[in-house]
Amino acid sequence: MAAHITGKVARVNSDRELIVNRGIEHGVTVGMHFRVRGADVEVKDPDTGDVIGNVSKVKVVVRVEEVAEKFSIARTFRSRTVNIGGAFEGLSGLSRILQPPRWETRVETLRRDPRDGEEIFPGDRVVSVGDLVETAEEADLDAVTTTSWR
Repeated sequence: MAAHITGKVARVNSDRELIVNRGIEHGVTVGMHFRVRGADVEVKDPDTGDVIGNVSKVKVVVRVEEVAEKFSIARTFRSRTVNIGGAFEGLSGLSRILQPPRWETRVETLRRDPRDGEEIFPGDRVVSVGDLVETAEEADLDAVTTTSWR
């Protein structure tokens, strides 16, 4: 089992690529997966008001493609098939409903809004500089939340 590595997003290069501030000297290797996490949110007991733990959402999972001494370049890699037209897409028009579905494979991006193009303005990003990253095991790649208990 690989060592648990934590770091931060140092730069968002494009809608699919980011730089992590961990590299060879920290044990990062090509093919390693990182989860990019959002800020922790406190969970309070509704009866006592005591903080009983923290939860954070996984924003995206990326795979390391290149490693330098002190940083790594990682990219999104997960994809999903979506219906972009035809039956089951919605009730926007009778002619669309009568046409067969049209499927397209889309790769996950770092955008809030899946528009085309490379430049992402800070308000449009799912991931930001300074977000926490941590290694993810194969079994964790589809996880949506991580939890820490007190």
